[in-house]
Amino acid sequence: MAVGPGLSTLPALSGVLAGSLMERVPRARRATVVLSIGNRNRKGAATIASALMNGVRDPSRIETPLGPRIAHRIDAPDERLLAEGKLETTCWVALESPIARRVAVLARSRSTNPNPKEVMGRARFLSRISSMWSHGATGGCVQVELRDYQGYGAAAAFVGSDQRMAILPAAIVVQRLVEGVTLLRGVIRPADWMSTADWIVELRRRGIRALWREIID
Repeated sequence: MAVGPGLSTLPALSGVLAGSLMERVPRARRATVVLSIGNRNRKGAATIASALMNGVRDPSRIETPLGPRIAHRIDAPDERLLAEGKLETTCWVALESPIARRVAVLARSRSTNPNPKEVMGRARFLSRISSMWSHGATGGCVQVELRDYQGYGAAAAFVGSDQRMAILPAAIVVQRLVEGVTLLRGVIRPADWMSTADWIVELRRRGIRALWREIID
């Protein structure tokens, strides 16, 4: 049996990016993970419920491959996974629409100690509301920055033209298991199903671009 937790944008694809950046910034001590979501697409109820449960707080302006965004801190498994590599990690979610950001913050403020049924009800309502937004970008990206104590670092991102990126890690792993390409068994860490190069190849085949840049402050 093979068990694959976390096979989504966070922490699978963010973990792939962080692992590849460690080779470029071997003395990295800080990691910043940003999930940027375009406005012109419908967000599923499960995605919205996850955001409400995980927290939306501490707004900050962040540069992404899709342009500057106002992002909010979230709780994500990346913080625990990357801590094993001695990285102090912060995770952010950036919504393109100012209206979407306000709605998310308002909904979160009413979700302290949330009841799961109430959260799902609120999430379904917000999902229906989001379907009416027709401007902005359809795509999204996940970006990881690593920096050392001197401020030097590097950033990498996966960028997609739609919202399929969230399901692709699970779909790719299932396909490799069914076809016998992957023989791993047991509980597998999200980014460890294949090499970074193989992840990039598999994602590129499905229209996901990989971008890289150095950071010098």
